[in-house]
Order: sequence, then C-alpha cells, then structure tokens
Amino acid sequence: MRFAVLVVLPACSFSAHSRPAHDADADSVSDARDAAVDATADAAIDGGRVAFCDPTDPTLIACYAFEGTTADGSPHHLDANGTNVTFVAGKVGMAAVASASTQMTVAQSPLIDPPTLTIEAWIKAPTPGLGARAGIIDNEGAWGFFLHEQGELQCITATNVAANVPADTWTYVACTADGTNRKIYVNGVLVETEAAGLLGGGTQGMALGANSPSGQQLGGDIDQLRLFNTARTAAQIAADMAQR
Repeated sequence: MRFAVLVVLPACSFSAHSRPAHDADADSVSDARDAAVDATADAAIDGGRVAFCDPTDPTLIACYAFEGTTADGSPHHLDANGTNVTFVAGKVGMAAVASASTQMTVAQSPLIDPPTLTIEAWIKAPTPGLGARAGIIDNEGAWGFFLHEQGELQCITATNVAANVPADTWTYVACTADGTNRKIYVNGVLVETEAAGLLGGGTQGMALGANSPSGQQLGGDIDQLRLFNTARTAAQIAADMAQR
C-alpha cells in the first residue's frame, strides 16, 4: 500500500533591497550589450537569412545595428561610447543620428587593426559642403571611410571616387581591402578598384559616423554598420545588401 505525504513548509518573507546607483549604471550598459548579442544569436537564421550580427562568423570584427544602443552585437563587445546620440527610424529598425554634437567612439583594440578589411553600412545624409568631408567610420592612423561633396567616397587611400551617393537617401556603401587592392561598392555594385597595400595600425580607436578622434560627423543617419577582418567578395557584398 502506498501513502501520500503532505509537507507543509513555513511561510517565508522576502525583502527588496535597492542597488547603489553605480551598480545600476554598470548593469544597464551590460544589459544593452548582452541584449544585442542575444538578439542576434537567437535569430542566427531567420527565414533562411543569416543574422546581421552572426555570432558564428569568425571574420566578423564588430556589428552595430543601432537598435536604440551603440553596443556591438558581435561576441567581441567593441561597444561604442555614445554622447548625444539619438535614434530614428532606420533602414532596418532604428538608426543612429550622427549630428554635429554626436560622438560614438570605440577604444583602441588589436581587433580593429586587421591587415585586410571590409566595411559595410547604410547611410542617409546630406552631402558635405564644398571642400568638406563627412566620416562614415574612421580608425585614426589605420583606415577610414568618408563621404565627400557631390556624393564622392573615400576609403583607405587618398583618392576620392565619383560614387554619386545621393543626398538624404538610404544608400548601401561598402569598402574592401585585401592587401593588394581597395574596392568601393555602392548599392552592391563595384564602382572603383585601386591598388592599396596592407593596412596600418590605429592609434586612437574608432569613431562611428565621424572622423577619429572626433569631428567631421556624418551629419545624418547611419545603420547596419559592420566590420570584417577579410575582404568580402563582390557576390558577398551584393548578397549582404539584398538581405537588408
């Protein structure tokens, strides 16, 4: 014969304790970063589409979706320190506004100094004035990607490319450097190839939507910014644009 035994536990009381302000601040930064990583990991495959911040991609350096945060969605946690950053409707979800008073900076790291590189981003900004340029992303002393007057682009080398990037229109821009050539793409199409050697080492970290260490801000919106430690192929660049 079996018997059922009913165990009655004594009532317990719990009390809530508030955390010090500095702990809450640290937690909020960590939570934003972890949320960005978790979201991309959870959506590694979405209807056959690879996640924007694919945690399984060994070539991914950093990934900024700008979904209300400047956290890096890659496993490397190259989070940007943001000042006066606002967010608006972007190409996908939200985008960061890189205004004249905005700073989004990433501390110097060996990860952002690879010998070969791919930069991809969606931008929506007015073209700079005569003789001016606006930063898409820059690693001082190593490499940079800039928008010039009349929609020209400059990446890695001193040469400006007549890319015809339209003002205030979402445009996909990409730059690759394989140690032999530098290539620039607009809306998935190759617009220029130029000889360029291996990249140098940075000195002051990265600026997102600006020139490093500060200034020459994009003056518009930036979204879906990624860095890879390899030169992606033309087919990969076109596919990356099509998936967004």
